[in-house]
Amino acid sequence: MNWDAIGAIAEALAAMGVIATLVYLGIQVRESKAATEANTRQMRGQAFVYLNEALRHILNSIRENPSLLETVLKANKANWKDLSDNERLIASFWNLEEAAYHELAFMLWQEGALEEKSYVEREKYHITLLLEPGRRYWWDEVSFLIDPRFRARVNERLALAENSNHKKIDEQYKLSDS
Repeated sequence: MNWDAIGAIAEALAAMGVIATLVYLGIQVRESKAATEANTRQMRGQAFVYLNEALRHILNSIRENPSLLETVLKANKANWKDLSDNERLIASFWNLEEAAYHELAFMLWQEGALEEKSYVEREKYHITLLLEPGRRYWWDEVSFLIDPRFRARVNERLALAENSNHKKIDEQYKLSDS
């Protein structure tokens, strides 16, 4: 056997090794992609369950204490300073809990654990609440407790709503998201 033949055989074996490696890597990439997609679905599912549990907790608070709802509704619409100290305290705790729920949804959305449409629907509701005079006063006074990224997003959306003379929130989102 001559050296040229041996060299050709070695090159053919090396080429087959490269092809086998590429096939192996292709299979690994496909499996890794499938695992990543499964983890993403699981993460989104867990996020949705967690948000629903937080919402259920908020709703149970109202169901178990109907006067809480009366106080919160009164505080939303009233001049904040006209409320009693007790009413302001109750409304502040409620508003903070509700804002924390929306802040959590924002964070999950930012991390890709919550779909945009799901987050935006929650955000629209939150913006609608914050357009109420009492709730807005509370937000302006207490939002320093909220994550700055969430606060900036909400303040931007509030400004859009106010600049559009409180048009329906859906219209405001169509104008700003297009």
